[in-house]
Amino acid sequence: MEDEYDRPIAGYINFCSGGITSASSDLFIFTVAKHEVLHALGFSNGLFPWFRDENGNPRTPRNSNGFPPSASGGGYMASNNTVRVVTYDDWWTKDGVVSKTVTLLVTPKVVETGKIHFNCSSLEGVQLEDQGGSGTALSHWESRILENEAMTGIISSFPVFSNFTLALLEDSG
Repeated sequence: MEDEYDRPIAGYINFCSGGITSASSDLFIFTVAKHEVLHALGFSNGLFPWFRDENGNPRTPRNSNGFPPSASGGGYMASNNTVRVVTYDDWWTKDGVVSKTVTLLVTPKVVETGKIHFNCSSLEGVQLEDQGGSGTALSHWESRILENEAMTGIISSFPVFSNFTLALLEDSG
């Protein structure tokens, strides 16, 4: 990342040649490459603490050395004006109502996009994936909600890069 505005300036993608077969379509490989580039550009739990607002100011306060607060498990923690953990006590399931804790991306453009898309003026944020390992959870859109969005943790048959992902990139600063 560069020093002045905390923008990613380098990233890498490692394609395992053994995983690419003659059955792998060029479209699939290209979609995976774009997906991974978007992680390097900012769609990553590890980069959310470095997001900046529309005026170029850090969304997450920094310490005297210019770093966001440290998370308990290592790395840095985004401010709750970027990522927020919310518990819903009225989560409907096939077995009845339960409590469910979710992680929401709550940046302005993402919330605006969600309110329009879901026609819900009270939307608090858009859910991040809560399953999978450290490379999937919290670094993708919740696939149960955004299904074939290319930045879910599962590449679907017809992935699209939606306004949600474009809003996230805009909100990254």
